[in-house]
Amino acid sequence: MKYIWGLLICAVAILAACSPQNHNEPAHVIKAVIETNYGDINIELYPEPAPISVANFVNYAQNRHYKNSSFYRVTNNSVMASGACCTNFVQGGRLGMVMEKTVPEIKRAAANSPYAPIAHEDNAMTGLLNSKGAIGLARFEAGSAISEFYISLTDNPSMDYGNKGRPDGLGYAVFGRVVSGLNILAKLQDQKISEKPSIFTGQMLVDPLIILDIKITN
Repeated sequence: MKYIWGLLICAVAILAACSPQNHNEPAHVIKAVIETNYGDINIELYPEPAPISVANFVNYAQNRHYKNSSFYRVTNNSVMASGACCTNFVQGGRLGMVMEKTVPEIKRAAANSPYAPIAHEDNAMTGLLNSKGAIGLARFEAGSAISEFYISLTDNPSMDYGNKGRPDGLGYAVFGRVVSGLNILAKLQDQKISEKPSIFTGQMLVDPLIILDIKITN
């Protein structure tokens, strides 16, 4: 009997080792830290399912593009300009100073990015959903994403492929997740919000959270 149980245990172990991994939990990760003036936010990036988005983010980080940038926008069960309902996320990067201007002005500022926009990797392709802690790329049209990124404070299914986060139905490109420090960002929902009219009225922080730097750690 002991021999039979031993064989069964070995068989289970072999099957577990050979079974495919969950597509939402990639085996290979790149680790990074977002250093802010209120503490560190540790993140993982997933280059296997989202190679283009991860390479883009790493490129900006390694070239110190995020040094002295900020988290400048926060939603709190907000309806987005695109019609997505009840979203909760923070947005960061270097474009906070222009986000209360018109869309053409924002796009002109984005065009001055040191690197070209990248191809859109929707989560129907990657399997990476806009769940709590997910990191994704902000955009207007598909293929317009540059350095600006967001972090989901709750599950945001309306921002996934096939939902109403964008009129084109392609959702937003998720490429990583927060491992620790999400509580630092969640506190931004309680901070003072600008009343200046814009496409992001009610979402722009009066006092943005400063990103001291983003560093790749492995």
